[in-house]
Amino acid sequence: MLPTILATFTYFFLPILAVPPPSEMFKQLVYPSGLYSNKDYPVDMLSCRHTLKKYKTLKDLPGYPFVGGAPLVNDEHEDGANCASCWRVTYRGESSNFLLIDFADGGFRVPQAALRNLTGGAEPVRAEIHRTSREDCTYF
Repeated sequence: MLPTILATFTYFFLPILAVPPPSEMFKQLVYPSGLYSNKDYPVDMLSCRHTLKKYKTLKDLPGYPFVGGAPLVNDEHEDGANCASCWRVTYRGESSNFLLIDFADGGFRVPQAALRNLTGGAEPVRAEIHRTSREDCTYF
């Protein structure tokens, strides 16, 4: 019984709790976010606000709605190394690139429209995520 519980915990919850190094590919839950779905949300409320200072709202960001938040952005240090970094999210063979713009706890959080585009639905999914070059987010 205990091995089953530990295996279940490791599969479902450990990827959520751990923040993997940016150079690794990993699987993590991707959630729809009401916050990032609000195209009029002010950029100056985001963790990466200084990097994105020439934009006023989310809809002004090039590539919106393919933006998001993740634990990889350090909430304590504005404009850390992962601000405005590009990440490829792959689900069942389909991929989209996302620009990280904010800290989000517990997984990747993206606008509902972007999640629907990637998965065909708006439910949280476990997807493969890896860092890619800024050039892959050519819209930024």
